[in-house]
Amino acid sequence: MLIYFLLQTAFITSIIILSLWIISMIIKDVSIIDTAFAPIIFIITVLSIYLSSAASIFKYIIFIIIFIWTVRLTLLMLQRKLGHGEDSRYTKLREWKKPGLNFNIFALWQVFIKQGIVIWLVTLPIQFLLFTSTTLTLNIFNIFGLIVIAVGFFWECVADIQLNQFKRNNTSKKTFLQSGLWSLSRHPNYFGEIMFWWGIYTFSIVNSLALISIVGPIVFSYLIINVTGVKTMDKRMSQNYDGYSEYINSSNSLIPKIFS
Repeated sequence: MLIYFLLQTAFITSIIILSLWIISMIIKDVSIIDTAFAPIIFIITVLSIYLSSAASIFKYIIFIIIFIWTVRLTLLMLQRKLGHGEDSRYTKLREWKKPGLNFNIFALWQVFIKQGIVIWLVTLPIQFLLFTSTTLTLNIFNIFGLIVIAVGFFWECVADIQLNQFKRNNTSKKTFLQSGLWSLSRHPNYFGEIMFWWGIYTFSIVNSLALISIVGPIVFSYLIINVTGVKTMDKRMSQNYDGYSEYINSSNSLIPKIFS
């Protein structure tokens, strides 16, 4: 039954990803996948709740958490995207292949299918929680997970607010943010996001079977640190800002100095 449950969510994820790929060809914008990241996770969560026979308390809690997270992140992504066209990272991908069918097939695998796999894996703790839970009450892992979720979400929200304020008020394009949470590490927003998803995993531990879903936060953390987040941003910032390379050597990338 668990396999059937997972196959259903994987199938719906595939349908959404293929639909976005088709839309991206029509509007010529591959970066719509970034804006759709949180909504897809919300859809998978809602589907999992619908298919689940878990206690209502788990359904309500996970729904509220993912709904709030989805609204915040989607609004943030829309704010950054509207009026700016396709993200430059994806525009550069267009240089790798000939326009038309060659690029579209390349984008299907390189961007959409890979993102779909990541999204589905990230939601594994939610799926395992909702399918395998047989208890009616919260355990110590659930409670601790909620604390980690709250701290991670708060950390990320504050970091993004501080960054937006800095961008609005900064008149010099040659300086980078080093105050507030950004004085404690170079990427507090990524730290908060990683903490949030490890909190989701901890909250999902209702039995030993749920431990398997640790692959979700592991994959997400690896990608944020090594592929799409920390290393990519550090490389870009080093190229665009004087003194950033030296700043890398004197600061923590993720873990705030108060914890290290």
